[in-house]
Amino acid sequence: MPVGKMLWGRRGLLLGASGVALAGALVLVAWQHSWGSTSAPLEPFRSFQNLTGFSNEEVWRAYRFGAANPGGVLNYIPCFCGCGAFGHTSNRDCYVSGFDGQGRPTFDLHAAG
Repeated sequence: MPVGKMLWGRRGLLLGASGVALAGALVLVAWQHSWGSTSAPLEPFRSFQNLTGFSNEEVWRAYRFGAANPGGVLNYIPCFCGCGAFGHTSNRDCYVSGFDGQGRPTFDLHAAG
């Protein structure tokens, strides 16, 4: 095998591996960014809890995640519980119905159980 062809083969392998590593790093950064922070203010959640009496910590985390990540991953997950009749277009709609004039989330009681 000619030396030039062998060198290009190694270079191509190195470039390909570097490209895969770079793509993986970009996916990881995008994934971490999409999860965002769940440190939304607690006050709206406390009043929501009083409204529903629902105290399951896992459900609270889901509501906080939905409120803290507008435009996030929940927008791309369809809901399969039949809530399309309520006008829901994604899983996020099951948790957050919108935001008030001060930017606070308004919650949809649908996902509370």
